[in-house]
Amino acid sequence: MDKKIVVILFFVFILSRIIFINTQSVFFDSGEYISLLSNPNFLKALTSGHFPLHEGYILLFWPIFQVAKFFQLDPIYSVLIVQILLSALTIYCFYKFLIFISDKKTALVGTIIASLTPLFWITNVTIMMENSYLIFFFFSLYFLTFYLAKNQKFYYLHASVFFLAISVITHTMVILWLPFILFVVIYKKRQRFWKYFLWIIIYVAALTLCKIFLIMTISKMDISRVIYYLYASKISEFAYLPWSLKGFLISMRNFAIPLMRNNTSLIVILGFISLIKCFLDNKKFFLLNFFWVVPSLFANQWWDSLLSGRHSLIAGFGMAFLVGHLMRKSTLFLVLLIGYLFLVSIPALDLLKKEIPYIKEANFAKSLPNNSLFLESHFARPQIQKAYGGKLFTVNEPGWNKEVAMQTINSYLRNHKQVFVSSSALSEPYGLYSGPFLHYLTLSYAKNFELESLIKNYTLTIYKTIDENDNLYIYKIISTNKSPYPYIKPMKNSYRRIDYYDPLWRLSKLLTF
Repeated sequence: MDKKIVVILFFVFILSRIIFINTQSVFFDSGEYISLLSNPNFLKALTSGHFPLHEGYILLFWPIFQVAKFFQLDPIYSVLIVQILLSALTIYCFYKFLIFISDKKTALVGTIIASLTPLFWITNVTIMMENSYLIFFFFSLYFLTFYLAKNQKFYYLHASVFFLAISVITHTMVILWLPFILFVVIYKKRQRFWKYFLWIIIYVAALTLCKIFLIMTISKMDISRVIYYLYASKISEFAYLPWSLKGFLISMRNFAIPLMRNNTSLIVILGFISLIKCFLDNKKFFLLNFFWVVPSLFANQWWDSLLSGRHSLIAGFGMAFLVGHLMRKSTLFLVLLIGYLFLVSIPALDLLKKEIPYIKEANFAKSLPNNSLFLESHFARPQIQKAYGGKLFTVNEPGWNKEVAMQTINSYLRNHKQVFVSSSALSEPYGLYSGPFLHYLTLSYAKNFELESLIKNYTLTIYKTIDENDNLYIYKIISTNKSPYPYIKPMKNSYRRIDYYDPLWRLSKLLTF
């Protein structure tokens, strides 16, 4: 009966993903990944992306894209189908791992919960890199269970550390979960710890050196610059870890909100209740789960323009396990919990299938004169730069300079050329979209708008209303007379909030300081 249930759930998982497949360039990096996969030169595809390259994603899906193109199939759709199949295998590996460290009922409940969490579901059906490091990570855990449960056959050991190393070079943040994997070894077979640890070091070091050498060869950068751009630059750019009370509170906020948003608030609350219960009942079992969840404390400090909290997807699986452990004996509550997860996730997935706000802007931008100037939010750059034929300034992009922007605007106006400004640029850093969703840090309206000091030197008029509900307008600068800043409509209650259907989440808006 257990096997039949697993098989049924496996096919339900696949079907639930196929229904919501979205081949659009939905998120910020989606366009880049599609461009890389479409490159017929594998080496260039592997090395042309932004740091840290995410090689594992290219290694997995470049062949799929190229084969599909050769046979005149839809290459993006083909990639997503394979991605879904591999995600199903990821879930299966997760299930087998949970059986290894707990029991079948806990494993089944935890797996069902994990498969229904919003962000994991979203990553399954869109062009995103995150699935690839999850696939490799849980493949590693799957083979680790065989290595620890059976005789010490070398291929189980080496398969586990190989997939773990691939996961690490695909997404550097996976390093944060090495203590968790090592504790799994201690938890089940302490005597095999040093052997496993040694091989992890060898494999991770070897593949990392290969990655560095490849980048050095292609980019002609020296090793210190490569290491800086791969690791140190990201820490300095995104990590928020100041030694102050305010810094501590913000760090705690950054830890909690992405977990609650991407896994639902109820799952996280129940997960921490379960973690406390583990501490009281079994300290060793508590430490296992602690090392699974606590890396998100650090991973979630990296805010970005995609889906914040995506760096800690692994921790979401830990939360699902904790809730499975807590709820394994309560069938009624489990049914209610599954209903709650559908209530939160399905509307967000349905929103994915609607037109993406910045694609709406891009479609109109095609009609703007090629000799004009357009100021746009950096969030919208991937879509706009492909559609607009004139000069594009993207606000808050690296190298962005207000003085240069003002000089350029004045030059265009003097030469009787048109200058346009999007509502997204005017609202920066607030009211901005990540795919079809409003980026939740952009909803607080706590500081000045990025363009406020610049745009007050001009008079603007609405040139085109793209979508009033989404607060999408194209403005035109009509003179150099000073005028009040355009009214920016608050978007706190927009239907495009990914958290909109999570009742408990709404309380977290009080924390958007």
